Amino acid sequence: MNRSVGALANAATTLRMLGLMLLMLAASAVQAQTSTSTTLSSSANPVTYGQAVTLTATVTGASPSGTVNFLDGGTLVGSGTLSTGGVATLSVNTFAAGSHSLTAVYAGDTNNAGSTSAALSQTVDKLATSANLTSSLNPSTYPQNVTLTATVTGSSPTGSITFKDGAATLGSSTLAGGVATFSTTALVAGSHSLTAVYAGDANHLTSTSGAVTQTVNQKATTTTLSVSQASLTQGQNLTLTASVNGANPSGLVTFTDGGATLGTASVAGGVATFSTSALALGSHSLAASYAGDANNTASSAVAVSVTVNARSGVVWQYGYDAMGRINTQVDPNGLATYFYYDSLGRRIQSQQPPNTGATSPTVIDYGYNLADALVSVTDPRSLTTSYTPNGLGHVTAQSSPDSGGTQYTYDAKGNVLTKTDARGKTTTYTYDALDRATSISYSTGAPTTFEYDGGTTPTPAATGELTRMNDESGQTSYSYDALGRMTGKSVTIAGRTFTVGYSWGDSGSALDKLTAITYPSGSRVNYSYDPYGSISGITVNPANPNGQGTSGTATTLLSGITYNAENKVTGWLWPDGKMRPIGYDSYGQIASYSLGDPQGTGNAAGVLRTLQRDAAGRITGYGHTNGAAAVTSLDQSFGYDSLNRLTAATQASGSTSYSYDATGNRTAKTIAGSTYANTISATSNRLTQVQDVLGAASVVHDAAGNVTSDGSASFAYSDRGRMGSATTAGGTVAYLYNGLGQRAQKSGPTALVASGASYFVYDEAGQLLGEYDANGNPVYETVYLGSMPVGALKQSGNAANGDIATTVYNVYADHIDTPRLITRQDHTIVWRWDTAEAFGATAANQDPSGLGAFVYNQRFPGQVFDSETGLLQNWNREYNPRWGRYVQSDPIGLEGGINTFSYVEGNPLQFIDPMGLMGGSGSGAAQRRSPAFSVFGCLVGCATYGTHDTSTQYSAELTVGGGMEICDPPPPPPPPPQMCSKNDGVAQVQPPGIPVPKKLGGAFIGIGFKSGGRFCLRIGPHATVPFTPSFDGASTPRQR
Repeated sequence: MNRSVGALANAATTLRMLGLMLLMLAASAVQAQTSTSTTLSSSANPVTYGQAVTLTATVTGASPSGTVNFLDGGTLVGSGTLSTGGVATLSVNTFAAGSHSLTAVYAGDTNNAGSTSAALSQTVDKLATSANLTSSLNPSTYPQNVTLTATVTGSSPTGSITFKDGAATLGSSTLAGGVATFSTTALVAGSHSLTAVYAGDANHLTSTSGAVTQTVNQKATTTTLSVSQASLTQGQNLTLTASVNGANPSGLVTFTDGGATLGTASVAGGVATFSTSALALGSHSLAASYAGDANNTASSAVAVSVTVNARSGVVWQYGYDAMGRINTQVDPNGLATYFYYDSLGRRIQSQQPPNTGATSPTVIDYGYNLADALVSVTDPRSLTTSYTPNGLGHVTAQSSPDSGGTQYTYDAKGNVLTKTDARGKTTTYTYDALDRATSISYSTGAPTTFEYDGGTTPTPAATGELTRMNDESGQTSYSYDALGRMTGKSVTIAGRTFTVGYSWGDSGSALDKLTAITYPSGSRVNYSYDPYGSISGITVNPANPNGQGTSGTATTLLSGITYNAENKVTGWLWPDGKMRPIGYDSYGQIASYSLGDPQGTGNAAGVLRTLQRDAAGRITGYGHTNGAAAVTSLDQSFGYDSLNRLTAATQASGSTSYSYDATGNRTAKTIAGSTYANTISATSNRLTQVQDVLGAASVVHDAAGNVTSDGSASFAYSDRGRMGSATTAGGTVAYLYNGLGQRAQKSGPTALVASGASYFVYDEAGQLLGEYDANGNPVYETVYLGSMPVGALKQSGNAANGDIATTVYNVYADHIDTPRLITRQDHTIVWRWDTAEAFGATAANQDPSGLGAFVYNQRFPGQVFDSETGLLQNWNREYNPRWGRYVQSDPIGLEGGINTFSYVEGNPLQFIDPMGLMGGSGSGAAQRRSPAFSVFGCLVGCATYGTHDTSTQYSAELTVGGGMEICDPPPPPPPPPQMCSKNDGVAQVQPPGIPVPKKLGGAFIGIGFKSGGRFCLRIGPHATVPFTPSFDGASTPRQR
């Protein structure tokens, strides 16, 4: 054990001695090496990328040998062996462009120590390049594919090439092997200067090729024409379809009949369509010419022959008694009306066809006193309205089953002094020396006063004109130019003021015609005229962004408005050049019109609605096409009873039928097989119980026949007789009216009235210009062509931020001027009411395209939708579309028809009641060579008002004051159906209705006036029928 330990200690000592000897040997060797120095040089500095450079390292020392490493920063570039002279070289051509810090490192040898050179800064510049461009096909034809090839010289350049057409970029491609290619079909016809731009890379400079002039020729097109039918009846709608074969052709196709232009249509999807119902009898050679566009050549279709045959006769038959009085009238459907007279020639009875389910005729009886004054009218339900005339024939008392008892007093001139209704509320009238109404006072509430001629400061321009009106809503002031033309009005409602301006033409075809309306929002709507004095276009100058004044830049709404030989509008162009056509049949009735594209965007007119009629002109259906394809999902069909009331309506969503009693009260409504019955009072035409999809409810009236409760809301009426408020579960909404009876404001909780209040401003024809919120900002404004709404204006932003913007929308109205669709100017639908229930019970779709709610409350002409009650405000009273009847008895009594609650005598497809007084034919697309808005004069000629008895119809016009001016009766053309001309194309002949004998009692409804100091007719119980046509069409002078 001791011996082993000793051996280990001796071994350790021996190892330590050997280590010391090795250290001593190494030290002696180091001391024997010679120190060295290394220098580095470059054969060229700077150099260009790819250029070879020789690096030379010189090492001084004791005949150094070995190798030298050349470094770029810390990266080894290569090595060189020292020559006998101590020199090593390395040739390099791989340096990237830029600055390089090079060093040479000598590792040393047995006799020489290692050393490192000082850094050498080597600069390498980018290599210049050149680009060359070639085209695979030059010239080419649009839209042929053209491949562009760019070649870039350099030392294996990388990166991308941008191909340009002038300054516009076509696209880019990546270099591969110095080559890049790009293919395109986007080069439009014409000459193009093409270049290839190399962007360069880390080692190569940019370069641009020389320009290549590429010629692209237009695509040759072919056009073919087809027609919906080669043989048709005069007045029948014909659709022409032009198919253009080309390269996504656009532009217009012109359709011609011989050498005459029928119209134009835009090409979309290679197709353009045009519809007309105006082809004359005989053979027609129809052609279509495509005008071409930037990429497509023009072409023409081979003519197509079409034959138009005569329409079989529509016959109205008339019989006369021995005294020449009409006693029989038979319409083309064979429905007969008979008239009976007493020995003094007074009509004592009319008999119409039996009501549905009855066998006896529908009878109306008339009674007279010894002075020939009318004293009673008995309706088909044997309910009698009686009148008490005084010795001068003025009605002093009226007893109505519907409106109760009404008393009248008169002054010596026969002007109504007081009227006391069945509630005991008395209205008092005063007049000036010219018999113009100066005030209307009520039992309670603010009176209405009228100022003429400028009041205390008369001016010649205002002589004979209404200049100021004060009423419960506020004040309206009117201004005039030296020619007596109204230039504007200031309307103050509940303390907020709205201004409307009118401009007039002073020369040419626009002389004395309305050329512009400035709306309360500040937007100005401008009207231009053709050489015949017809409106040819409408533009809109929006309000300035700061809300002050009107912008000088106009936006087109309508252009190229066209007319037929009867001066009825046949169409126009929307701002993008797409057409809205309106067609007529041989009887002047509207036969077709477009309703926009239900898909949101698309070709021109989009869906075309064609009206189907029976022999008497009643609308029996709507057919729809989009181009040549049928759109059956929009089709509707209708049926009538023998009294011409709508009894059935069928559309894709289901069918609805209606039942009536003999006087026209709706007794039931059947929806998809479920019947909802109404109960009518046995002693009046008041509705007492109603059933509908919302349930059953009792209906309560006051003594004057105003509905005070409908089961979901209660209504209060002012002493003036107007609905003053409506109360629902959500609160109470209050209403104010101006002196013309137009509703000016409603206010209530924001849950019922957005912003807490709405204001309404009208033009001088009584048409709503716009609805405005509590701050006076427009909710919407409406632009009209005559009485047809054609545009809607919406504002966004606010004046405080200076960012007010006005957007113009297209409005598609139907044949009775009811708005049915609203679209953006790119034809995207933002609002629609085109498949609504016939009486308007269906809510409008305010967001059909998912773009957000588009609020627009106008419905049938003269009506505004109230969301708080579901009612439609209709100027002089309120209409309930779910009931299909008014909420109040007619203010003018039986002058508006035998049923004072009925809406347009049960036919809302053809008749309108813009004043809420009496039904008449709509004025859609009527004659437009009168001013766009009749501040003075007839709206569109004389619009027919009154009942549907051709022997007693009369014509009337709305006027500045909102009353009625009786137009000169139309000349008595033969045959009798033309006794009262209709301007709307709805029905030249209306079916017989209720004859209204002379001096039928009614109620004072308002005042009006015209330029030249002529005061309009006041409709009162003493002046109810302005002229009395005899049965040969002659008439006595109109009453004032």
